Amino acid sequence: MSLAGTGKIFAYNTKNKSSPNVFVLFGWTGASYDDVKAKHKLLEQTDVGTIVTVITPPRTILFNDFLMKMTTRKLKNILEDNYCRQKIYILYYSGGGSLYHPLIHEEMAGKISGYIFDSSPVPFKQHIFASWIDSKLGNRLTKFIVGRFSYLLMWPYFNTRMCNPMLLTYNQYVLNTKPNANILLITSKSDLLVPVSHIGDIVKSQSADLLLFDKSGHLEHDNMYPTEYVKKINEFLC
Repeated sequence: MSLAGTGKIFAYNTKNKSSPNVFVLFGWTGASYDDVKAKHKLLEQTDVGTIVTVITPPRTILFNDFLMKMTTRKLKNILEDNYCRQKIYILYYSGGGSLYHPLIHEEMAGKISGYIFDSSPVPFKQHIFASWIDSKLGNRLTKFIVGRFSYLLMWPYFNTRMCNPMLLTYNQYVLNTKPNANILLITSKSDLLVPVSHIGDIVKSQSADLLLFDKSGHLEHDNMYPTEYVKKINEFLC
């Protein structure tokens, strides 16, 4: 159900009602609640009692930090009012989800038991997004034309502050700021939006745990490897 007065923040009780663990899911950019809720079925196989979902609309990352700051404060109030005696874990999906990490850490440092980055953090660089777009297209000519065109169109978005200023800084924040909590990164060698080299730098810098798959695409790690996914998250919760 939607919690009154909080905007697009939803709470869901799992079958594991006695579990002290609360997952806060930050959905990927533009994903609806139903899109993110499709992830609940597998997550309910882990030791989690409550799932709180935060929706990340496209306008959040396109313009400014105001909506993100409002959402973060609302979330903080919800967690303090309803789950102050429970263990809070943050699960970020893709770049749109993990973009909240600096604000979450600054507002709630010391209150979070662990951070999970699924298909994230995404390096906001135009050549990575252009390569990802190329991979989604058909023949070589289409890839060449659309890929080069998209690269030019994305230049002002990724290289100026016309977009959310946090786009230019959040990866460095994740890389350099110690959260005083455990970190698990989940990615794949086939995820074109999250290069393994980028994740490797974070794993080394933060002494983070890593769940690395071979063939799953972006945001598909849980679908392709459900058994390994659930096992790793339960180990992380312990």
